[in-house]
Amino acid sequence: FDSKLAKDTPIKVFVKAGPTDAATTYAFDSNDLTPNNDDRAKAVAGRRTSFELQTLDLFGCIKKSGGDLFEASLTGAYAEEGVVVDNQDGTYAVEYMPLTPGRALLSVTLNGEHVGTSAVGGVLGSKIEHDTNTVNGLVFGYEGGQGSPFCVEAGEGGSLEFDGQSHVEVSDSDALDLPLAFTIDLWVKPKQAALDAKLLSKESPLTGRGYFLSLESGLASFSVYVGNEEYRYLQTSFAPEVGKWTHLTASYNGSELSVLADAKVVGAKVYEESRAARQNRQKLVMGNGLVGLLDEVRFREGALGKEEISQTMACPSASSKVDAYYRMNDAFGSFVADSSASRADGSLGGDPKPTFVSDQAPSDAGTLDLDASSFSGAGLAGATVGQEGAFDVVLVDRCGLPYNKVLGGEGLVPPSLVSATFEATPQGDAVRPHDNLDELPVASVTAQAHPCFGTNAFRVAYNATSCGVSTLRVAVEGQDVRVYSVAVSSDGVTDPSRTVLDFPAEVTTGIEFEAKISTFDRFGCRRTTGGDAADAALTRMGKPTEEGTMHGGDAYVSVLSVEDRGDGTYLARAVAPGPGSYRLDAAVGGVAASEPAVPVVSASPPDLRKVLDSGLGSLYNTIITQRNGDVYVLDGWDEGKEFRSGVQRYEPGADDETFTYRAKFTLSKVPSHAIAVIVDTQSKIREGKMAKDCRDLQFRSASTGATIPHWVDPLQGCGSALGTSVWLDPAEKEFYAYYGNPRATSSALATPEALVVSFDDFEASRGTKAHHHGYALAQPCGQCSLSLDQDAAAFGVTQEVALHGTGSLKCNAMSTVGGAIEKRLGPLQSYRAKAFLYVSGAGDPTTAIN
Repeated sequence: FDSKLAKDTPIKVFVKAGPTDAATTYAFDSNDLTPNNDDRAKAVAGRRTSFELQTLDLFGCIKKSGGDLFEASLTGAYAEEGVVVDNQDGTYAVEYMPLTPGRALLSVTLNGEHVGTSAVGGVLGSKIEHDTNTVNGLVFGYEGGQGSPFCVEAGEGGSLEFDGQSHVEVSDSDALDLPLAFTIDLWVKPKQAALDAKLLSKESPLTGRGYFLSLESGLASFSVYVGNEEYRYLQTSFAPEVGKWTHLTASYNGSELSVLADAKVVGAKVYEESRAARQNRQKLVMGNGLVGLLDEVRFREGALGKEEISQTMACPSASSKVDAYYRMNDAFGSFVADSSASRADGSLGGDPKPTFVSDQAPSDAGTLDLDASSFSGAGLAGATVGQEGAFDVVLVDRCGLPYNKVLGGEGLVPPSLVSATFEATPQGDAVRPHDNLDELPVASVTAQAHPCFGTNAFRVAYNATSCGVSTLRVAVEGQDVRVYSVAVSSDGVTDPSRTVLDFPAEVTTGIEFEAKISTFDRFGCRRTTGGDAADAALTRMGKPTEEGTMHGGDAYVSVLSVEDRGDGTYLARAVAPGPGSYRLDAAVGGVAASEPAVPVVSASPPDLRKVLDSGLGSLYNTIITQRNGDVYVLDGWDEGKEFRSGVQRYEPGADDETFTYRAKFTLSKVPSHAIAVIVDTQSKIREGKMAKDCRDLQFRSASTGATIPHWVDPLQGCGSALGTSVWLDPAEKEFYAYYGNPRATSSALATPEALVVSFDDFEASRGTKAHHHGYALAQPCGQCSLSLDQDAAAFGVTQEVALHGTGSLKCNAMSTVGGAIEKRLGPLQSYRAKAFLYVSGAGDPTTAIN
């Protein structure tokens, strides 16, 4: 006051740091176990790695006290939780352990906010006196580009080598007290034969109470103490091979001891009473007496089966899946870390102590498993022309983990990783050749990859500009893994300007003919669905210059009815009323068909050799009409130019030699007996190419045209979805099946008895007893189990049910003792025996005919 200091002034004011700010808090590497290694960026799979946090407030003030709840987690191909230890002085230790080699993302957060994202933390952090805060002049913190999340590159681990005098000790822990059912597994590589070594031992050195997994004179052995002086013990005859890694598993479920080597059972012992292993307070000792290497030692609850062991023995376990887990990858210091949540760490013992080496047990982690990887999406089977076809590829390794790959910029995937190539599909000797794509698509492979750990998911896309079939070959890392047949179909939008009209160039007057209208899309692809407005008309353009029989009138225009067949084609039926030339016009959506350019049909007079004798004779200038497949001629002038009134009829299809379709059969050799061929009559009937009862199906010689008698199997009969089974004896290598004549009949039907060695239809007309049909009770033989006590009454003909005809053989083993009947046949080198069974009340017969 008045320039004088007040009493007790000046006053010293202390300003404490405010609440911790995650953004300004920064990480630094103490380098305690890994000198010259930045533990925020480099690690080893299965090795505990740590760095530290220095907390600051929002203004960059250094925190001197703890209490904050930081969280740490690894993500990428797997998810693992880290541990953050509060040092109570404003610093925190972050510990993490990568599960597998490769990249992972380490996130360190406070209340969901990443640490080290503000430049303030880097600037002030560089002033803090940490002796190891710099490596090669680099200041850690945001200023050094080290904010959370951190991209960690994990390297390969190793194993622990013992010399016969060294061992590992682990203090007693609840994680090592075995439940009723448990599994212990490890990898061992002995360097000497016939070793006596306790690979694992948690037992009293005086009484032996506890459990152990050992090699006794080189043989794998397992023991569990269950109380009351009962030691359950199993010694196998299996010895791990010297100089080779072997996976050993010891499991116990309360009543059975099992030892497995490389997932194969090499020893098991079962006890009547179920008893749990007795717990003890002894320490766990590993590798005592071993001259060799140990790796991947696991304690798990539950007695695992060999299938699960096979799947997991070469795969690392997440910390949450094990009770204790020693991966032997620590490399530095004098301890062996337990990577489970139990953290039951062990210490190296003996003189000299065991040593960490780079040799490690086999691992399936990071090895691509193409069989387990997925290839899915509609684009693998087909696509629509002009539209994108796509499918997804998701790669996993043999442990079921994502097979991640780090990519370059813009998500481009190199062909050396994933590629998809289209090729023309070979036709070979296909019965029904198909259309290949005119222009093969080019596929592109893309991915949304994380900049740190990459991705295992890839998208393959392509765009086809033509329709047809192509072979798609998918390769991963240079291996052809899948081959697909891809069908590209129409986009469903008709381009009327591409419509094509197909019709016979020459027809017969008075006989109906068909014109097919085929539609295409703008890419030239044949449409596969209907729904278009299609029209057709037949116009007479001229008639022969000389008058002849049945010329008909001069003028004729007919608008035809058009049938939508639902497959992109339309059918118009027309009849030329007289000889001459006609124009057949067709249009879709009001646009005329583009092909052919001149749609002309030439009609010839019909062959009147089938005109009925009672008819009017040859006429000209007549009226012609059609009904029910017959042609009717009304009125006209005869050869003397006199008008004749009346009606005459002729049958244009009466000749059963006229067939619309035929199919050729070619055999590898001339058969010496009747054969069965399968004919797809169902689709032919549905398409209108064959009569519904197959009466127009005939078989003829390819060389002579002679009819070949045939018999239709009653079960796979006409129209069967399984195909129609037809028996015939062609007596030559090549023959035809003819069909497509509604007036033809299968006159050349054979009896089954004429085609096969023995046929029995059991019709009652021949008698109701088995002997009426040539059968007798079967005689016992060395290869058949027949009782001497047989009853002929067990067999009889019945009309209760029949597949063919009216009768069948009833075999009654319910109210009789049953038996068997037989018919003697001549010697056969090979044969086919076939019977149809109707089982009622007796269960499935094990042997019905032989």
